[in-house]
Amino acid sequence: MGWVRILDEMVLKWGSYVLFSVGLMGLTVYLMHTDKSPKERRKRHDVRPILSLKKQGGKTLREVNGLPEHYEIYRMNKKEKYWALFQSALILFIAAYVFYQNIGLSLLFSGLSVFSEKLFQDRLIRKRRTELCEQFKDALYSISSSISAGRQMPYAIKEAIINLGLLYSQEAYMLKEFKFMVKRFEETHESMEEIFKDFAFRTGVEDIMNFADIYVTSRESGGDLETIIRKTSETIIEKINIKREIHTLIAQKKYEA
Repeated sequence: MGWVRILDEMVLKWGSYVLFSVGLMGLTVYLMHTDKSPKERRKRHDVRPILSLKKQGGKTLREVNGLPEHYEIYRMNKKEKYWALFQSALILFIAAYVFYQNIGLSLLFSGLSVFSEKLFQDRLIRKRRTELCEQFKDALYSISSSISAGRQMPYAIKEAIINLGLLYSQEAYMLKEFKFMVKRFEETHESMEEIFKDFAFRTGVEDIMNFADIYVTSRESGGDLETIIRKTSETIIEKINIKREIHTLIAQKKYEA
């Protein structure tokens, strides 16, 4: 039949272009939203035990308090899944229709959006960790000032909760984390060293892990906590600001490209 021959010719002529364009778009989106080097990816913590724990069902104590069990694990809700499927399906449909001018084939290509959930999930994980890092930078200002004024870490965290409440909503991750820290310290009488180590492991953020390591070491060695915390906070804050500027410049060049 004539229309079958025409369809075959279109597939042979334009099929390679469609596959190339879709692959190029996918690579572009991946590069635009990927900021981890291979070295950083190798340093990621093994979260398999946590995944096994979540598969058993039910909410953990952290999830009851509105916190993720680990910041490298993200469970998309139905709204996020539907939105991700809609965006990817729309992009694939338009790309296929531009080349094929055939609604049936375009709909077929849009069905590939079922594989896009992982891409959106990774993007949301990076966004959450970036927000946490920025909030932690602001928290360091308050903690450093409180420690310099002679307050102990639990009271410095309580004051940081008040200060962060003026900058962020009550749903901010750092606010929830600090409230959970205070709750653990007062109700279960855990040491701040153990609480900070657990927090650093769950975030997987290098700057937070460095701060936790230095705080724990200074407490165990009996060093000048006030001076150590102040210098560490200044270094980490400066590092975060430089990383943000570099990320902004790189993102600008990627969009230009």
